[in-house]
Amino acid sequence: FGSSRPPGPVLPLMRAAAQQQAQQSAHRLTHAAIAGSAARAASGHGRSTTPSNGSTRAPSAGSVASSLELRCMQSPSGSQALDADEDDDGSEATSVTGPPSSTGMTSLLAASPDTLDMWVLREELRLSSNALARAVAAPEVVSSLDLPGLAALRTELVAAHAAALERIDDRRVCLQARQASTQEGREQGRCVACWTRNADRVLLPCRHLCLCEACLRSCRTSCPICRAPVKDALEVFGVA
Repeated sequence: FGSSRPPGPVLPLMRAAAQQQAQQSAHRLTHAAIAGSAARAASGHGRSTTPSNGSTRAPSAGSVASSLELRCMQSPSGSQALDADEDDDGSEATSVTGPPSSTGMTSLLAASPDTLDMWVLREELRLSSNALARAVAAPEVVSSLDLPGLAALRTELVAAHAAALERIDDRRVCLQARQASTQEGREQGRCVACWTRNADRVLLPCRHLCLCEACLRSCRTSCPICRAPVKDALEVFGVA
């Protein structure tokens, strides 16, 4: 055969033979579909209707066979012909335009492997989408179940949370009391380190009167109020 193109008179003959073979296949498929529709109508699974021209058409269960028959009647040659496109090298390629019907009969005379793979992938996508929807709805079902030991765990969690809140409240009360005492000591002139003696030392250069003579030795480096470095301290004498 080689890669050379066939001579001019041979190409029309090959095309005519292919069209004749396609017409024969269409006739066989149409007769088989009509016979199957008649058998189903006789067994009670379907109901046939008679149009104005007197020919018998199958109901929705045999819609594929009816469409094939109608296409055969409307075609110029009086039969079904495949949609053929001529490639660059002169060969003919069959185009497929529809999926198989739900009754098990196919509305196509031929299906390429790529088209079949597309149908398989579409079905797998539908199944996976349904499985994903069920998986998303599953946690709602699990959360409504009464698992063993779940009530005890919830009780322990509430108790631990309450204990933590109680410790935080106690700490807050202590801090508020300490802040109040600090403010009171400042107003009364108490030493902010021991809260027992009067403050009689002024720290320089911040000029805070906040320490007594005894506590000045331990707080000599920085002021306990502003944390500024202490360079000197002056003694303050009260006036009676």
